Amino acid sequence: MRRPLPDECPVVLCRVHVPERMQADVDGWMPKHFDDALRHPAVRAAANYAVRQDWSRLPSVFNGDCTRFIPYAYASVEGLTAAIDGPAAREAIEDGAEREGQYPLLDGELFNGTILEVASVEGSCGREFAGSGPVLAERFHVPDDQLDEFDQWLAGAYRERAILWPGVVRVRTLHAVPGIPQRWPHDRYQGKGNRMLWAEFADGTDLVETVGSAAVRDALLESTRWDVTLPYVRRDAADCLLVRRQLAQF
Repeated sequence: MRRPLPDECPVVLCRVHVPERMQADVDGWMPKHFDDALRHPAVRAAANYAVRQDWSRLPSVFNGDCTRFIPYAYASVEGLTAAIDGPAAREAIEDGAEREGQYPLLDGELFNGTILEVASVEGSCGREFAGSGPVLAERFHVPDDQLDEFDQWLAGAYRERAILWPGVVRVRTLHAVPGIPQRWPHDRYQGKGNRMLWAEFADGTDLVETVGSAAVRDALLESTRWDVTLPYVRRDAADCLLVRRQLAQF
């Protein structure tokens, strides 16, 4: 089996609602946490993004229901499942359990995690994370009977529109990985959101200005038609706080 290129690495996406009073502590813990995670050979990179809460400046489709968007990139799905089963991951979960217990509920849970594989890439750049610029992420939970239509739209016309957004450097579509063990701790990362469009922007891009552009506004008008048929849609606009990557090359 071909090993995925950095642009194609599967991802564990964690979303949490860290209260403002706890954010400095959590962000300060992230560098050590990421360095510990990267000791596992399957973990290629990790990033911490602060989700914008600019309710007066961003459109309401960017719901702002979480405050941190935290993806981990892995060398393979097999390595990902092994790493989650490993002692370092279990220790990290236990280390954060008391902290998570103080977070407000997010999507009905204290923690929202998903295991995703890359379905398509536009603007390949040879890195797990394109840089330290901001991101826009649209996440959907699509029933089986709508998957064919949805996937054709997401990886086709919609991805082609997204790569033209001002300042964008890479756009990927991702699907939830099937066949993940249905037990702890793997089930922790099989939450809501089985499809995602993830757009990464150049360093220094102004998210508010970008979201206000005609290209993004018109694309969102198209995207929001799914909000009236799907059971779950979330959109995050986030600034990069930290990226850690293994130095070893593929």
